[in-house]
Amino acid sequence: MRQALSKPRIRHLGIRFDHVLGIQPLEEWTADDPQAQIEAKDRFLRDLAGLSPDTNGYGPYLADLRRALGEPIEVRFPGPLAVGLGQGHLLEQGLTLHWLFGTPLIHGSAVKGVCLREALIQCGLLEDADRSAKRNPSKILDFALLIDELRQRGDEAKAAQAEALRQVFGDPGGAGQVRFHDALWVPDQRPPLAVDVTNPHNQKWYMPDKPSDRPLPDDTQAPIPVKNLVVRPGSRFYFWIVPEHDAWRDQLRNLLLSALRNLGIGAKTNVGYGGAEIAGPSGKPGGEGSKGIKPPSEKDFSSGQPVTGTLSRRQDQYFLQTPGSQQLTVVNPDACGDRIGKKFKGRRLGNRVWIDGPA
Repeated sequence: MRQALSKPRIRHLGIRFDHVLGIQPLEEWTADDPQAQIEAKDRFLRDLAGLSPDTNGYGPYLADLRRALGEPIEVRFPGPLAVGLGQGHLLEQGLTLHWLFGTPLIHGSAVKGVCLREALIQCGLLEDADRSAKRNPSKILDFALLIDELRQRGDEAKAAQAEALRQVFGDPGGAGQVRFHDALWVPDQRPPLAVDVTNPHNQKWYMPDKPSDRPLPDDTQAPIPVKNLVVRPGSRFYFWIVPEHDAWRDQLRNLLLSALRNLGIGAKTNVGYGGAEIAGPSGKPGGEGSKGIKPPSEKDFSSGQPVTGTLSRRQDQYFLQTPGSQQLTVVNPDACGDRIGKKFKGRRLGNRVWIDGPA
């Protein structure tokens, strides 16, 4: 079967990735020589990242969804997006791709989860919710239990907020009144995937040869580069969040954008992955069709946390690398003058930072 599939140039990225079509013969990967394995994997990922999927049926599919669900919320991810890295895969790290079209996909459950967390933060309920979930035998958030705990404590205001969130998100006792659909990649002229690299340090601390032989992490061990696929920086996605009450649409839209800006979605959000901004059909932030949403301004970051870091750049996106190894997306790169490697100070909100000037 592998030989039959490998002959034509399969453009379904999911099939190629899941069945590792491109490492030929497969013995290249299973060889005893570790270097041969690394070279075969790197070559496979590089070739796959250069392919564009066959979108012949994808456009009509998106059009059908627009007719059925209404206009989507279109956002742009200026940095990489890593969804599904924890999925089991022959090449160590997975990636979430659409089962039918092979295009990048963000499951609706992930969208719902990040929106719920942002809502809990905005309502001041995050700590209460985390404590309640830990006390729950199933270790999940049950709004009914949380509301009872808040009322027993005499905090009726928070109990009312929790009840409102239960109406939106539901709980084990019943579904909520909002449907969070899968977010779908918006096709453009560029391949949707890119090759990324992780450099884990201190392997003997995390994976000691013996439990008694576990040296403290001191950054003297050589890093071990691990390459994997991510969604290419600059990609756009359609999000559909459909409430039972139309009056909720604007609030849910604002909640989604706030969650993507402040928390990000997917893996590695602490280093700047998965943060998004509003985008119009042109693909540019605040472009035509963005419904009046303005690009971020200095005023938006007036209450941000002061931070200092080193300026870095990946493709057309600038980042501020902080001493705590966090990579924050720079929203006003013109203030940096392309001085890569120089230190700057700024104000941080979530995974984004407004640069004030040199440190």
